[in-house]
Amino acid sequence: MDNQTATKAAKIMGVFLALIVVSVYLAPWLLPLFYDMPDRTTAPYYALLLAIEMAPHAQIYKRDVINRVE
Repeated sequence: MDNQTATKAAKIMGVFLALIVVSVYLAPWLLPLFYDMPDRTTAPYYALLLAIEMAPHAQIYKRDVINRVE
């Protein structure tokens, strides 16, 4: 296998792995589209996902606010 073929194979594998990572990340967000959730549970489900997603950002913001006050 020459260098050009190996480079193309590495790029294809990188794109493939990136697609797998993105699909695993988005799976919880797409779950209500494919799974019939009980009534009145979709909004709290998305709120919980959003809270998990925003937790690191809220922690950084809180730390910055505390540093400004001191």
